[in-house]
Amino acid sequence: MIYLDNAATTKVRAEVLEAMLPYLQENYGNPSSVYALGREAHHALDVAREQVRAALNAKLAREIFFTGCGTESDNWAIMGAAHARRKGAAHHHEQSGASRCVGHLPGTGGRGVCGDVP
Repeated sequence: MIYLDNAATTKVRAEVLEAMLPYLQENYGNPSSVYALGREAHHALDVAREQVRAALNAKLAREIFFTGCGTESDNWAIMGAAHARRKGAAHHHEQSGASRCVGHLPGTGGRGVCGDVP
């Protein structure tokens, strides 16, 4: 797993801002919708996913996921690891949102452990 959030405080590079501006100002559709702006946004995500896949040398573009925040990324990582192991044991002590995620593990057949980890 590669974590690129950097505490959500990093200045956006000029070329990233330039690439994003059309989607922040004109083409701001919901990529999950069926209308034209949504289809354009969905296509832009597909292009970005492929660019990231190539840069990371991942096998498939569908292996690349974009999240909205660090907590969402933590939750995906915790739940993914728990499901992959099928034992469901997980520890997390950094973010309360991730701790709530770990607390849901008993409902998935695992055992959640929240609190400090040595």
